[in-house]
Amino acid sequence: ERPFLSVAPMFVVRSSMPGTGKGKIVRGLVRLAFDTAPVVITWGGSSEEFEKRLAALLLRTPGVLSIDNANGMQIKGDLLESIITEGRADIRPLGYSKIVKVRNRSLITLTGNNPIITGDMARRALSIEIVPRSADPERDRYPFDPAEIIRRRRTDFLMAAFIAMRAFRLAGMPRKGLHAVGSFDDWSRKVRDLVYWLTG
Repeated sequence: ERPFLSVAPMFVVRSSMPGTGKGKIVRGLVRLAFDTAPVVITWGGSSEEFEKRLAALLLRTPGVLSIDNANGMQIKGDLLESIITEGRADIRPLGYSKIVKVRNRSLITLTGNNPIITGDMARRALSIEIVPRSADPERDRYPFDPAEIIRRRRTDFLMAAFIAMRAFRLAGMPRKGLHAVGSFDDWSRKVRDLVYWLTG
């Protein structure tokens, strides 16, 4: 059976400073969607080093792959770009001479303070900008914990999402003349158009 979505853009949760809750947002959304925690990888010192670790993790086929603390890094790399857009890549595992074909079904997220998303990667990413409430966000206090709310009310949130998806389909999935996001026609049609239909 054909999956609901084949590929989706990488979601970049970014801010100008630490302590704004980037990781908490990712963990909360992953808990909501998959009822699990993401597999976390750090960017490291170079794109080449990162791609070696990324290849090793892709062979484990995680449900969610979260690139964490890519602070000030220029986000690029053939392997990352290929798995985001094409949903597959050829990988040579460390210590082996053979090439392994990998199909990516992982949701990919990235967090960081001021990561640099340019060039082709800009077409493959959707940014969520967190604007700090104060100059010292780590000291800010809020009357709720999003992770706790998701844990308690996950079934309610999922039910609301499924109702919205069904309503959109029953309405004929109306088009609003919006261009696709990057190369993600399927995602734009089934997710972005749904959100726009709901919220305007």
